[in-house]
Amino acid sequence: MFEIILGVFMCVTMGKIASADDQSGVVWGFITFAFCLIAMLIPLPFIRLGIAGVGAFATLMAYKMIGKR
Repeated sequence: MFEIILGVFMCVTMGKIASADDQSGVVWGFITFAFCLIAMLIPLPFIRLGIAGVGAFATLMAYKMIGKR
């Protein structure tokens, strides 16, 4: 139950971070949701969502760096 709440919180937070960086918050929220779904294959509770959150944030930063070129 708490893991679902944490996943929703991460999606909303990544959406707000993306909006602050002039990106589409909805798109990055869905990308984070996809990362959370893929992370469900990792058998470590709560750690898998941390990995998904870090992965989504790293993807956002990589996208911004590639977009500046």
